Amino acid sequence: MYTWITNENDRAQWQAFIDAAKEKDPDFNLTLEGPSFNDYWTKVKTRLSSSGAPCIITTQAARAQELKDLTVPLDDLVKSNNIDVSMYNKAMIDGLTVEGTSGASPTTQSLWSFITTRTSWPRRASRNRH
Repeated sequence: MYTWITNENDRAQWQAFIDAAKEKDPDFNLTLEGPSFNDYWTKVKTRLSSSGAPCIITTQAARAQELKDLTVPLDDLVKSNNIDVSMYNKAMIDGLTVEGTSGASPTTQSLWSFITTRTSWPRRASRNRH
């Protein structure tokens, strides 16, 4: 996951999410990488356009529009996994919706969100199908 990691507190917060997921699924694996918050917005597009782009990134609702060409809509994934988006605040969902499609999922952490990247999704989705 490509995110901003400004200090050890940022890393610890994300690691706590990963550890909670591992408790439910011991095979879950997610690697954190990324620059400080101040550098993130100048580097994320380059990172997404490069070979081996991460499958998941973080963003803010205000930035979802500028990343839309590098990400995939999550609507089909949401439907196929019966995810109830009504559990999220409508304003959060609306802020992460670009051109009528949901490009991200709000986290309980804040308005920051996960986005699946366009370059890595087809490869990982086909590998993870049941």
